[in-house]
Amino acid sequence: MTAHLRVMVLPDRKTEFIDPVEGEDLEHLLEDFLNRTGRFIGEWVPIRGGVSDHRYVRYDQIVLVESTPT
Repeated sequence: MTAHLRVMVLPDRKTEFIDPVEGEDLEHLLEDFLNRTGRFIGEWVPIRGGVSDHRYVRYDQIVLVESTPT
């Protein structure tokens, strides 16, 4: 199992994932996400889900975020 952030996205409350980049720990990933710093500085959040590894959602679509350590 890989550590990542699990996010629930509106409108269907589908679960998506945000993976750390190489060398990034889960605490730093969550901190950047919550503070909208680093790669999360814009209005769109990069996520992994569906058939593409390159999807984005808006912050206002996210209703839940939790870290899932290995």
